[in-house]
Amino acid sequence: MLAVMKSGIRFRLVALGSVVALIGALIAVVTINSERQISGLRAGLDTVSEESSGMVDQFRESVRKLNSGLLRYGADHDSTAWESSLQNASVLNIWINNEMEVLRTPAEMDLLQQSQQASADYLQAAENFHARVESLDGKNISLSDFAPVRKESQRLL
Repeated sequence: MLAVMKSGIRFRLVALGSVVALIGALIAVVTINSERQISGLRAGLDTVSEESSGMVDQFRESVRKLNSGLLRYGADHDSTAWESSLQNASVLNIWINNEMEVLRTPAEMDLLQQSQQASADYLQAAENFHARVESLDGKNISLSDFAPVRKESQRLL
């Protein structure tokens, strides 16, 4: 009877050991799988981060070109600088509209709609600046004439 009990205990210990080993193996498999998924997610986030950074840089560069062209127009009264600014503004608006098609989340859409409104306000300030430069009839502008454009460009950025 003692031998039967010992063999029953051995069987239970072997079964328990096997279950513990199986659970350990499952934990290892789950851990490895989770690490692979995390690596994939990190790579995806890195890509999104790089794309976002590129979008921001492109946006800032567009606004910088606009400001530069407007200042050049104000200083030189060069109509080609004004036309160039209008083309840059058109490129910026096209870019904003294209981004609206790509964005998915409500927060992204809201931010882009705010950008559209800020862009419209900026373009209105640029038109007002253009009218001011034209009214000076070749006289020099002051920085205060450009201040509303600068204010709207900062808001846009």
